[in-house]
Amino acid sequence: MEQWNDLAFARSWAERNTGDSTERRQPLDLLQRIVSDHLASGSVPARVLDLGCGHGVIAACILHELPRVALVGVDGSPPMLELACERLAPFADRCVLAQTDFETMTPADLLGGPFGVAVAVQSLGSCPIAVPRIPC
Repeated sequence: MEQWNDLAFARSWAERNTGDSTERRQPLDLLQRIVSDHLASGSVPARVLDLGCGHGVIAACILHELPRVALVGVDGSPPMLELACERLAPFADRCVLAQTDFETMTPADLLGGPFGVAVAVQSLGSCPIAVPRIPC
């Protein structure tokens, strides 16, 4: 975890992981469709929780493609949240970022709930997942 607290490391990692690469585009598009389809049902809140939001690539995709959605991004790394804040500035009215440690996180740390969808990309495993209706 220490390297994620280093701004130079975080910036270097973010530059290499933009979400624009061909190998990442297909899973990100799939994740986007799953989130969109689930929220389109109207039976869940139009709020997304991005666990381990990092530098905000996934959050930016969701907010750009789904203009009626609000998003809460949480991450344990202050430098990554700083980068996310820069990236997500155009969506500031629909996005909140918070620092929290996954090992000690409680529902009280997850502002803005309840959420219709929670996503975790690279923070909990190596593939994107979408989890409908988490209790908060």
